[in-house]
Amino acid sequence: MTHWQRNTCVRFRPRMQHDFDYVFFQRGRTCCSFVGRTGNGKQTLSVGPGCDMFGIVLHEIGHLIGFWHEHSRPDRDEFVDILYENVKDGERHNFEKLWKTQINSLGQRYDYMSIMHYGSRYFTKNGRETLSPRQNNVMIGQRTALSQMDIVQANLLYKCHRVTDCGGTIFANSGNFTSPNYPNELPSNIGCAWIVTSEEGNTLTLNVTDMDLQGADEDGECRNEYIEIRDGMGELAPLIGRFCGNDTPTSIASSGRSLWLQLVSRGPPAPPVDGTTHYSVSRGFLVNFEPGGVCERTLTETSGRIKSPSNIETSLQGIDCAWQIVVPEGYYVALTIEDVQLPGYDRSDQCHLHFVEVQDGNSTDSTTINRLCHSSQGVGLISSGSQLRIILKSSPSLQHASFSASYTAIDIDECMSDNGGCQEACLNLDGGYACGCSYGYEIAPDGTSCVDIDECLTSDNNGGCSHLCVNTEGGYHCDCPQGFTLAHNKSTCYDNNECAEVDLIQCEHRCLNTVGGYRCSCHAGKFFTDNNECAEVDLIQCEHRCLNTVGGYRCSCHAGYVLAMDGKRCEKIPGCGGNLTDLEASFKSPELPVENPYDLDCIWEIIVEEDLQLSLRIALDPWEDNDVCREYVTLRQGSSPDSRELRLCGTGDVPDMYRTHSNVVTVHFRSAPPHMGGFTVEYFTTEKKHPCGGLVTGGKTILQSPGFPDHYPNRVDCVWRIVNRRGRHVRLRFRAFEVENQEDCTFDYLAIMETSRQSHRLIGRFCGSKLPPTIVTSEGDELWVKFQSDGTVQRRGFSALVEVE
Repeated sequence: MTHWQRNTCVRFRPRMQHDFDYVFFQRGRTCCSFVGRTGNGKQTLSVGPGCDMFGIVLHEIGHLIGFWHEHSRPDRDEFVDILYENVKDGERHNFEKLWKTQINSLGQRYDYMSIMHYGSRYFTKNGRETLSPRQNNVMIGQRTALSQMDIVQANLLYKCHRVTDCGGTIFANSGNFTSPNYPNELPSNIGCAWIVTSEEGNTLTLNVTDMDLQGADEDGECRNEYIEIRDGMGELAPLIGRFCGNDTPTSIASSGRSLWLQLVSRGPPAPPVDGTTHYSVSRGFLVNFEPGGVCERTLTETSGRIKSPSNIETSLQGIDCAWQIVVPEGYYVALTIEDVQLPGYDRSDQCHLHFVEVQDGNSTDSTTINRLCHSSQGVGLISSGSQLRIILKSSPSLQHASFSASYTAIDIDECMSDNGGCQEACLNLDGGYACGCSYGYEIAPDGTSCVDIDECLTSDNNGGCSHLCVNTEGGYHCDCPQGFTLAHNKSTCYDNNECAEVDLIQCEHRCLNTVGGYRCSCHAGKFFTDNNECAEVDLIQCEHRCLNTVGGYRCSCHAGYVLAMDGKRCEKIPGCGGNLTDLEASFKSPELPVENPYDLDCIWEIIVEEDLQLSLRIALDPWEDNDVCREYVTLRQGSSPDSRELRLCGTGDVPDMYRTHSNVVTVHFRSAPPHMGGFTVEYFTTEKKHPCGGLVTGGKTILQSPGFPDHYPNRVDCVWRIVNRRGRHVRLRFRAFEVENQEDCTFDYLAIMETSRQSHRLIGRFCGSKLPPTIVTSEGDELWVKFQSDGTVQRRGFSALVEVE
């Protein structure tokens, strides 16, 4: 606080009993502050762990007094690049760009050195840059002190009248200032800036009454020593002119209430051609300023105040003022006329002589919204577009006339009228709007209509499908050809082993599984004579699937359906399968018609959050135990086709509790006629535990990633220490390996390191699906195996055999 007070006119004092609004500094969990005064009483500035340092607190106080982040400026894309791919998840909001209606830099240039600027690696998720300056050799994110531009903006924001020998902020209607050391020798290698601001409603006239600076170059340009004047508060304001030499410029008038003057002196000029070293000494300049005489202004800020000049009451020519308000397209102007004083003229027949008129546009021919001919207060008006014109007129006989008003730009909500012309969603934006579409659709070239996205064509990988990609209205899904089944991930097809379905396949001798099907074969000395009727697609009328049999064929249905009595159509069975995502629930087998002569398959998929694991309690009731297992319930944990599976054929097979280490369980119920079997399942969840790592001292041990062969969880960090106490050989044999692939293995990886008293050696860091060296041999004191995963992609992990010989 002392640093802010020393450099600006902002002052802090302890809260008094009568103060409603105040700031409370607290040691919280985060580093944060509201921007500016909220007006709701107590507002908190939180100083969290690691934030109680000078520069960080200086930054947070900057928010408190009204500063946004420098890299949030509307013009920031000209100066920095935001590398969103390196930003931590959930932290993108810290890099949002604000609109001109939200942030006002008071005409000052972009400031890399601002205390409000982030550093280049703030909120990085991988150690790489999140903010990159577009200008070379600049530093960002300093937390040492307020920059010169921070001080200038704070002084302008709080109307601080602070003037030094070399620049400052001046709030006055008239006065003067000089260059450093005037009228004596002007110091070299300096740069000073003065910002002069008059009362609201006034303009300024600036007179350079004396100027003694180095002259222009041979090409007529002022480069080495000059003054530069701009029509506004800073370097971004319109340039009026650059002046040097001894000829003073003519009077300079502002269009608004501020003028900016900068002095640049880079030192003595180059020596004359004749070799002499004599040159004249510059004395600098003397400037005075006074209220402007022109009662006409154009206002382009998104909000502001208008006030009639304070010196017009003595005018002998009367008053004839005009203010033109111009805000960005997509906004309208909301004007509040706070006070109009036209004393002594309340007669309507004098309205052509003394009035305040508001016009809806930018010319004298624009439509009149209102004309006030007498003293008034609190009149509100709204334009139909982005421009509004205000005229104040009175005759010379009217004394002490005055006028004050305020205005602000209000965003036009284009979506309120006919949904903005959008077919689906209309999103109102600051200064405009945009049409949007539901998931699976995109905006058509006309910018308003929605068309379906063909995900199967627009993606580079067939929509992620291993076999068939089927586009649907507003989406797509993966499908499999006959002989394959879609895996739990809904994108991969794996081959069915039809030969395992003994009650469906009727090969007399042998059944040979093939990719996408099967075939029968005969013992030696026999030959096969059956035709494959399922190949005759024009003759077979199976609604779902056709299964070839010896001497014929038969139809079958997808899970959740059963063959109708005609043996061809498939009828859906209510309650036969589904997806469950609740943390705990129960379900039971459906009721089936006992007269139906066909088999039925029901599949339930239980999927809960990744950090949970499932446990199931199963009861077979009623159930008739059978040796051939024609009716059964299978339980498979995990999402891969080769995950562990338990088949229940009778009540003796049912465990007290089926506990898993997975958040995914598939329950498959096969019912055979006369469909007498039934069951109920209850499941619940517990938080996953991922025990991994530890000490290995001898013999043979299996090392596996948590959950193997199912996918390993997020954010695990396992370290196994394999100790070789007697100088033996340590062998590490990899049997399976599948880890997220990345070029330098920084996301998920397995690292192997050999250590001894004398040295440490990194054997390698591995990721992807390629096996590390099948056998890793070590004679060191210890072999360290480290497995680490981040918070995104998951794979099956690894399995390795350790032998300490």
